[in-house]
This record gives sequence, C-alpha cells and structure tokens, in this order.
Amino acid sequence: MKAVRAVGLLMIAALAFARDCVSGPLSAAEVAPAWKPREAGKTVRNLAAARPSAEDGVRWKNALNLLPLIDTASRDVRAGRWKGEHGALVSDDHWGARIEIPYKPPDEYDCRIAFTKLQPTERTEGRIDGIDLYLPRCGRTVAWAVGGWQNSVSGLERVAGTNPGQPENPTEIKHSAFLKVGQKHIVIVEVRKDSIMGYLDGELITQWKGNWKDLNFPAWVSQTLLGFASYSPTVFHCIEVVEVTGKGTFFERGDRRLAITSPVLEETRWKNAVSLLPRIDPPKHARGGKWEIKGGELLSDETWGAHLKLPYQPPEEYDCRICFTKTKPEGKLDGLNVKSLPPLGLS
Repeated sequence: MKAVRAVGLLMIAALAFARDCVSGPLSAAEVAPAWKPREAGKTVRNLAAARPSAEDGVRWKNALNLLPLIDTASRDVRAGRWKGEHGALVSDDHWGARIEIPYKPPDEYDCRIAFTKLQPTERTEGRIDGIDLYLPRCGRTVAWAVGGWQNSVSGLERVAGTNPGQPENPTEIKHSAFLKVGQKHIVIVEVRKDSIMGYLDGELITQWKGNWKDLNFPAWVSQTLLGFASYSPTVFHCIEVVEVTGKGTFFERGDRRLAITSPVLEETRWKNAVSLLPRIDPPKHARGGKWEIKGGELLSDETWGAHLKLPYQPPEEYDCRICFTKTKPEGKLDGLNVKSLPPLGLS
C-alpha cells in the first residue's frame, strides 16, 4: 500500500461555526491605473465607479501603519523568506510566501497596500504572479487574489467553496495582465459585515455582497489575523488599516493565541468528536482503488485517485479533521482530496 497510509484519525465535529463575531497621501503617479478593466475578455460584473482614492488624505490620515509590526525573524513569516529593505518588505520567489500580521482587525475596516512586482525568476518560470490578501472577520477568513493564476485572474477565494479560477465564483474576473513588473500598484479593500469591495489602482475589480458564512478559506491560514502573500518576488511599500466599526487587537510577541490560526486547531474542540474510521467498510465504501483496514488504520493502494465515500451525512455546518501519512511513492508524490459536499468523500 503506497499512496496513503495511516488515516488514523477521521473525525467530525458537528458544531455550529463560532461567530466571534501612519502615513500621508500617495502621489497621483502612484495610483495611475496600469490596466483598463473593460479591455478584459470578460467584463466587470456591474461594478460601480471607483469610490476610494489613495490620494484621499482625510481618509488615510490616521490609518494604522502595520508594516513596522512585522518581524521577519519571528513566526509572522509563515512561508518563504522575507527581508526588510529601505523601509519596505521584500519577498523571495517562494510560491505563496506568506506573512501573518500580529493584528486582528475590527468588525469592519479598510486596508490599503502598495506593492511592486519584481522581475520574475527561473523558479517562477519567468512569469509574474499576483498577491493574496487574507481578510478575517467574525472568525472566518477570505482571500482576495489580485493578479493570480499567473497574473490573469482576480477575485475572492473561497466563495461557497469556489475560487476565482472557477466560473461558478461570482467574483471571478479575467484579464491578460493585471500587474506590471516595476510599477507600484495600490490595492484598497473595504471589508463590511455583508460586503467586500476591492480596488486596484483606483478601479473597482472585485465586489461581493452576502453572508460571511459563505466565505470559507481553509484554516491553514489564520482566521483572525490580517495577512498577505506573494507568488513571485514583490516589494511591499506600505500596509495600512482604517478601523471603521470597532477596534482591532494588537498581539504581543509570544502570545500563544498567535500560534492558533483557528479554533478548529484547539484540541479541546475535538473532545466529543464523532469518529468515522470505525464505520468504514472498505469493500462496501470504496469507489476506486483498493482500501483496507490494518491495525486500526485505513490504507489505500497506489491507484491514482483511489477514493471512497464515507458512511456519514454531515449537518449544514461542521468541522472535519483527518490525520494521515504519505508513504514513499514509486514516482512523484501526490496529495489528498476531501470531498466536502455530502456525502463526505476521501481520495
């Protein structure tokens, strides 16, 4: 058995999701649009005229400057290598280099980031890729991708389980090139209790309105801390927040809460979880490949896409935890998929 070994823990917590619920103006040259959204093959969906301005000195006069809070030698760095340079923050060419700022924004807020994409490297196959902003609210985080999918797609990830690269995603918008190498770009995002508005260089490119429970980026990023990521070398010049409703929370170094990206990672949450592993009958529930129970663990063979359906119909909202080990493959290592739509599935 080679593909997946020791799915030793498979639990569902049928719990309702917790609902917890300084810088000056930038110059006109810095906010000049690098692209025209109406040039895209897919038009912007009924987006209103841009409202915020990076030159609005009143709006940003008392903004919180978050860049100095980031310590590149601490756990603020979640992926990649980062360095401070001339008052800015520079990421390497790690795909998905990520920072989590020790700051929890309030219920409603605006965030402004100025950044410049650097020359792509061989590691990124000579192409620039975009950035992600991780926007938390009420214990849930959504990612705003700007110039993702090799600089061709922008939108929110995930909306009802879809990412901007899928046509089912209501915020998806495509363009031949959202970002340009060597040009400073400004993104502004307005986070409200029932909406998100995202602007690139003064143009509204992302608009969403609905219930936050439909936004569900995975908990491998913090569900409470503001964060961002780059997918090709990038200089981040400023990261600012205007608190609109409520007050944000700053965390001191060493605060244990920084180590918990989401309540689902707390061990006490799983004390009364439903264990599904004993309910699995491989001959009955397997839909591809060969599976067996051995030593109390579920094992799959090397079949690509080996999958099974779990004998469990989850409630409307739930948490799922799986503990697994990948065994040494004959060729290239491949991953694990969990089918979240009922019934639950595993491959």
